[in-house]
Amino acid sequence: MKEFTLQSGAILKVDEMDFDSAYSLHKACMKDVGGADRNAPFGGYSAETDACLFKCFQKVLYNDIRLDKNLLNDSKVGHQVREDFYEITLRVIEVNCGPFLKRGSSSSE
Repeated sequence: MKEFTLQSGAILKVDEMDFDSAYSLHKACMKDVGGADRNAPFGGYSAETDACLFKCFQKVLYNDIRLDKNLLNDSKVGHQVREDFYEITLRVIEVNCGPFLKRGSSSSE
């Protein structure tokens, strides 16, 4: 599990998902980066990437609270979680997609 301190000061703990979930997120992100989903709002994530991210949230703790849609709607902390949302998603992508990119980014001859 990797731990991050977000700009807000919140502590985010992210654990890798199973291979299939992490690889699905990786493929969805690669489609978004490649512009395959031009309907993604305001340069955000496609619906496919959103679905993969929310599945990955199963292994994310925000200030030691499991991250899910209920937390985003929580009357006490939901606003803070929403402010941190894009930073959270970037960290989830980093932890789950990073391993797919480490060796693939260097050319081999």
